[in-house]
Amino acid sequence: MKLLLLTPIALHPDPVSGATKSPADRLRDVVDRSSALMGSPQQVIDKVSRCHQQLGHEVIHLSADADGVTVAQKRRSLELFQSDVAPVPRDQIASRPLAAQSSRKEVVL
Repeated sequence: MKLLLLTPIALHPDPVSGATKSPADRLRDVVDRSSALMGSPQQVIDKVSRCHQQLGHEVIHLSADADGVTVAQKRRSLELFQSDVAPVPRDQIASRPLAAQSSRKEVVL
């Protein structure tokens, strides 16, 4: 994975621990703590699994829109997700049958 930093490399203290962190370390923290799916296919698989354990979701909405990323790079990211990432949670996470979901009664106000 390549990391492109558009700001000069400078060390900044972490607001919580006070430890000095580089922008690359701070970016890794943001990726680890946010819903962003970035990294190798295995890193993304691990993050999807952690999110599922915490939230129990069965659907993921993906967007490959990002400033500074070409259409070809967006397409490659989505193709890589489809080929290397999506099959793993699809096999590991059981989905509820659609019939169970459609038997819900809705109240419209």
